[in-house]
Amino acid sequence: MRFKLEWHQRPNILMFEVLTNNLTTEDLREINDLITSALDASSLDQIYYVAKADGIKNFPKSINAISEALRFLNHSKLKGVVLVGSQNPLLTVFGKVLTRHLTFHTAATVDAALKLIPLPANRAP
Repeated sequence: MRFKLEWHQRPNILMFEVLTNNLTTEDLREINDLITSALDASSLDQIYYVAKADGIKNFPKSINAISEALRFLNHSKLKGVVLVGSQNPLLTVFGKVLTRHLTFHTAATVDAALKLIPLPANRAP
């Protein structure tokens, strides 16, 4: 398994982890399909995506190729993205550019990322 996708205990958070150091454009398409399916299946309309990216060393360097592969970033249910643990400045810049229409944050840890995400509407803590 190259990726891990799961819903957090808070229902408005989709947790994703890359379990490989190298991402290809084909990997990005596979990620897109996984996340799009999860977003489509959710009954919530404001979902936050937390991407644990600390292990990513190599990835496509074409922002156009990444944008075309990661179409889920334009999904109507996606409210924001938190990139966790990225040590690569280019990955962070690409994240900011590709999510300019969303709420975008970076965080050092998953715990720090979770503190950046509001609770879903009509839910008590």
